[in-house]
This record gives sequence, C-alpha cells and structure tokens, in this order.
Amino acid sequence: MTVRQVLVHKGGGVHAIHPEATVLDALRKLAEHDIGALLVMEGERLLGIFTERDYARKLVLLGRFSKDTKVREVMTTDVPTVAPEASLEEAMRLMTERRTRHLPVVEGERVVGVVSIGDLVKAIITHQGMLIAELSRYVSENRESFRAQLSTRLTRLSTKAPTRAAPNPATSKGVTAATRKRTRPFTTRVKRPRVRRFKGRVRKRRTGRTRALARPHTAPATR
Repeated sequence: MTVRQVLVHKGGGVHAIHPEATVLDALRKLAEHDIGALLVMEGERLLGIFTERDYARKLVLLGRFSKDTKVREVMTTDVPTVAPEASLEEAMRLMTERRTRHLPVVEGERVVGVVSIGDLVKAIITHQGMLIAELSRYVSENRESFRAQLSTRLTRLSTKAPTRAAPNPATSKGVTAATRKRTRPFTTRVKRPRVRRFKGRVRKRRTGRTRALARPHTAPATR
C-alpha cells in the first residue's frame, strides 16, 4: 500500500496558511478543519509547517500572544517530505527518524497533500483486516477440498507396506548349518581361555591360562 492510496481514502485537499498570518488565525483554521497541522505556503512554494507542538513550545512556554505573533516566527522550516509512490513502511520510518507526526506529500515540486501518523496507522490496520478477511474466505471456500486431500494422503500412508531390513544370516535364528558354513569365513572367531572353577577366586595368567586359588580353610580357634 502506498501513500497515494492513503490520500485517496482520506480525501480533502491541502490545508495551508500564509506565513504573514497570525498564529491566532492558524489556530482558528486548525479548529475549523479538526486537524493538527497546517502547511505554510507562499503561492505554490512550501516554506514550512505549523503544528500544535509549535504553538505549545514556542508561544505558550515563552509567554507570547498568538494574536501578535506571525506564523513565520514559530513555524518549522526543516520539513521532511515523502513521495506519493512511497510505501507506508517508508513513511513510518521517516516519521520515526525525524520525530514528526505529519509529512507533506510532494509530487515533483507540487504539494498534493499531508499524511499524519494517525492516517498511516489506520491504513495499515484496514489493510491487515482486508488480508485476514480474504484469507478466511479462501479457507472456508476450500475446506472440503483440503479435507479430501488430507483423507487421501492418510489412506496412502496407512496402506503402504512397511519396509524391513534384510535379516543377517550370521545372527538370525532361522538360518541353517549350510548358511552358517558359507558365512563362516566372514566372521571372526574369538578364542576364550579355559577357566577351571573352584571354590575361590580365579586369576588369569598372561599366557591365557588360569590358575585357581583355593580359599584357605582356617580351623576354628579353640579356647
């Protein structure tokens, strides 16, 4: 969505005031149109912008009178502008960086409108609501098709035969003697040392043989 689309939905023209007008005249115009900013223009040339913030900071806090002060004396001259084809994200980023709530929309050298932060937020919320409504309608219209596709996939998964690994003839219980004989060259035979079992511990020698150590019998002590 672009800034031009916001201006189309917003409607209205450009509200401006001459730099030689008094601040009181500017305040009356703000109240008449229920807006928060006026462009200060001399003919078609943009000179600055007058906002409610300018009135609060540059008149009220300094004790000046609005009927005796010209708009030229309190307006903001360093005004950022935005093109009509700019996206809402670009306009919001520019407002955040410059700490302003109003952006004049300039096409070439001609001012075509003003967008505020409220206009951009409202447009973003409306656009997101339209996307959600369109997605909900699409899901509701294709619900039966989704169910049919899901049922078909589940049926294919349930009827598909599971794959099993081939049995190892060397370890399988059902192998024959001939099979073991054929697979014998491929197996490793481990020779275990012979162990004689006695009553006692068994100690292995380094040669692989074993020696039994008989548990010594001790006669009971006589008193």
